[in-house]
Amino acid sequence: MTGSHVPWSVEVQTVEGATRLRLRGELDAATAAELRERVAASTTPEVHLDLTEVTFMDSSGLAALLEGHRLLAESQRRLVLLERSEVVQRVMDLAGVTAHLTDRD
Repeated sequence: MTGSHVPWSVEVQTVEGATRLRLRGELDAATAAELRERVAASTTPEVHLDLTEVTFMDSSGLAALLEGHRLLAESQRRLVLLERSEVVQRVMDLAGVTAHLTDRD
């Protein structure tokens, strides 16, 4: 496989009353727990995810996104996907969850 490895990182900011998580690297079994923890620890009405620098996502990463969505919805809060890489978009499309995770109603 060619290409450079992007180390996993999560940048956390509060922007206009929302928690913004900027993920970088591979969202997989090794990193999905951190995403779940960061979403669960948020106290703002919305958690915004910037996934433009996610280079790989497997079913563990997808499950973390869905779990975060469910967790926030249970407390009348929202998980908002801002931008996402082609890799993330493809996994979401293949799993049939794109509309579910991007619905802002």
